Amino acid sequence: MNQTKAFLSTYSSDSYAGITRLGILGGMGNMASAKFHYATCLLSSCMPESEQIEIILFSNPGSIPDRTALLLAGREQELTAPLNDNVRTLISLGCSHVVICCFTFHAMLHTLEKDLRKKVVSLSEYTKQEIFPSYTDKKILILCTKGSARYKLFGEDENVMYSTPEDQQFVHQCIYRLKEGVPVKEVVLDLKGMLKKYQFDNMVMGCTDLYLITNDLIEAFGEEVIIDPLRVMTYDITNSWKKQIAARNK
Repeated sequence: MNQTKAFLSTYSSDSYAGITRLGILGGMGNMASAKFHYATCLLSSCMPESEQIEIILFSNPGSIPDRTALLLAGREQELTAPLNDNVRTLISLGCSHVVICCFTFHAMLHTLEKDLRKKVVSLSEYTKQEIFPSYTDKKILILCTKGSARYKLFGEDENVMYSTPEDQQFVHQCIYRLKEGVPVKEVVLDLKGMLKKYQFDNMVMGCTDLYLITNDLIEAFGEEVIIDPLRVMTYDITNSWKKQIAARNK
C-alpha cells in the first residue's frame, strides 16, 4: 500500500463502513492512544466543527495489567475481564467501532463476548488484510513485543519475518525503554545497529509505542521502508466518517 499522504487522503476500506462514533481503548500507554486520537481528529479538522468525527478516548491504564507479562506467564485469563469490561464501556457509550491501542492485547480478542467482538477492528487483522496484500513481493520484518511475537499476530506467511528470540528480547527491551522515557534517538540508534543483520524490504510498526516514534524511524530507515498501520487507519476512519456525513447531508 502506498502510504503517502496523497494516496491515503482518499483511502477507505469496509472496516469502518457505517461508522457513527469511534471508541479508542487506550492507556497502553497513554501517549500512543492520545496520538491516535489527535491524528484522527486532525484529519477531520477541515470540516465544520459540528460535523467533525465523534470520538471517545477511554484511557484506563489502571485496569489493564501488562499484556506481555501475563501472556508469557500463561496467565491469559487475567486479561479477559479487563478486555471485556473496557470494550463494553465504550460500546455502552454509543461507539459503533472500537480500536484497542495495543497490538499485544489482540492476542486475547477471541475471549471477547460475541456482541463486543463484532465492534472491534483488530489492528493485527487490519494489517494483514488491508495492508499486507500490497507487499506480497516484499520481505516484511515485524517490530513488536515478545507477546505479539509469541502469538505470531501478524501471521506466518513466507514473506513475514520475526526477529530471532535473542533479538526479539532486544526489541522488546527497546519498546519498554521508550515507555520509561529513554531518549528516542538513543533507542532508534540501538535498533538500527541490531537490525543491520537482517535483510528486509519493509518494517512494520507492530507496537503502538513504536507508533510514537514513526518519524524517527523513517529518518533512520527511509520513508519507503516503514509500514505504519495506525497511520493508515486514521485516514481510513476519517474518510469513512466523511462518507457518512455526506450521506447524512443528502
